[in-house]
Amino acid sequence: MLFRSRDDSANARDQLRLYAELDAHGWRWRPGVGQADDGSWREDLVLVLDIGEEDAVALGRRWQQVAVVVGARGGTVRLLACFAAGPGHPET
Repeated sequence: MLFRSRDDSANARDQLRLYAELDAHGWRWRPGVGQADDGSWREDLVLVLDIGEEDAVALGRRWQQVAVVVGARGGTVRLLACFAAGPGHPET
C-alpha cells in the first residue's frame, strides 16, 4: 500500500535522515510545513533549492513520495510523479 499512516516519532526520525541526505549531497534546503486551511491535515516538508528535476524525482522515489513539486522563482510550478501509475500506485 503506497499510502500509510505513520506515527509522529517515525516521521521525525525520517525527517532527520532526509536532512542528512540533503546535506550529504550539498543541496541547500529549508524546512517547512504543509497544512490544510481547517487544520485537519499537517505534514512537514522540505524546500530543496537548486535541485534538478531528475534529482528531485529520484529523491522523491527514495523517500516513497507520490510526487514532487518543482519550479523556479518567477517561473511555472509543476507537479512531477515519482511513480508510474499502475497496480498499487494511484493515478498521477
